[in-house]
Amino acid sequence: MFGKAKKAAKEKARKIKILGIFIFIFNTLAFLFVALHPKKWQKLIKGQKKEIKELSSGKEDFKRFYRDSWQLTKDFFIPYEGNDHKPKSLRPKSLVTYVLIAVIIKITVTGFLFFTYPDPAQLAAIVADRMVNLVNDARAEADVDLLSVNSELITAAAQKGTDMLDRQYFSHDTPDGKKPWQWIDRADYDYVYAGENLAIDFTSAEVVQAAFMKSPSHRRNILNPKYKEIGIAVLNGEMNGRQTILLVEFFGTQRKDVSTLATTQQPTTEVTQPPAVQVPVPLPEEPKVAGEQTLEQPTQEIGLPTPEPPTEGIIVVSTNQQSSKALVDLVIEYSNIFFIAFLIFILISLLLNIFIKIRVQHSSLILQTIAVAALITAMILVKFHFVEQVDPHILIL
Repeated sequence: MFGKAKKAAKEKARKIKILGIFIFIFNTLAFLFVALHPKKWQKLIKGQKKEIKELSSGKEDFKRFYRDSWQLTKDFFIPYEGNDHKPKSLRPKSLVTYVLIAVIIKITVTGFLFFTYPDPAQLAAIVADRMVNLVNDARAEADVDLLSVNSELITAAAQKGTDMLDRQYFSHDTPDGKKPWQWIDRADYDYVYAGENLAIDFTSAEVVQAAFMKSPSHRRNILNPKYKEIGIAVLNGEMNGRQTILLVEFFGTQRKDVSTLATTQQPTTEVTQPPAVQVPVPLPEEPKVAGEQTLEQPTQEIGLPTPEPPTEGIIVVSTNQQSSKALVDLVIEYSNIFFIAFLIFILISLLLNIFIKIRVQHSSLILQTIAVAALITAMILVKFHFVEQVDPHILIL
């Protein structure tokens, strides 16, 4: 219960932080609008307040309220004789305002990303450390012993990840058939159990952990009481010609620690998705356990089950569907939504201007609006920080 309360408190603090950022952005935008168009916006706001007051007091019906409100907003969006067929939303001052807002948002988001992840090495260290904490949080909630970090497992995970980027594959086994546990040096880490989770295309540890916990096989690796240690490597590079972030998560138990393992069994879970790495090593009269390597006599004392040999496959998870997101993911997501919505607003305003009075056109206004729309489009497409270039669909294996 204490763990759940602590998690809820962290989630509340994260939401408050996110809300504070967006309130700051909203206030900045409002300040720019009012500063550049004080009289116009004051007139519009006062007029709308008056109309709402009259409607609520019963002095006018909804039909009249709609007509009067329309008249107030017509100047801003609809070309007609009263505004010389130049809607105020597309006049030069308004367009300059749009450009300033877009530039400020882009600089703010880019600056925040570089502040959070100055370079790939910093991201690797932050995500790896955060992943260990999230794994142990999940184990604590499940009343399973926490894992300790082992440098040999980290080394093995880093070597495996480097090999995947160098040889351009995403799989538990290498193209020439090398198994995951073969990356672990038995001379330095005499393991009895070993397991692996893989993830690619992500920007935060929270997204990876949420995807793992939704997959029965990956969740089983994370909560497996037979594992005592963990090693995680996070690498940045190119996969199939595009920028990506790769995570290799190794679990293990050394022979010297087998006697300390709990003899209780994990609850069985029906697997409905392709499982994570399955690393059975067949030995005479020894049980085979999914997600683990079984080697010596101690496994007989623990009494492990013998499941059917599983198949492995890649699971695709959209980051837009993740319920648990880090601040970085939310900033990238909502900034993209902002720019797309901004672009749609400008294009709709331009189309209204062109087609409502198609015989009356101002070429300079149209060209200026197209230039602003092109600039907003460029801000959507140009990614200054490396995490913005990562595909929004995380793959786990």
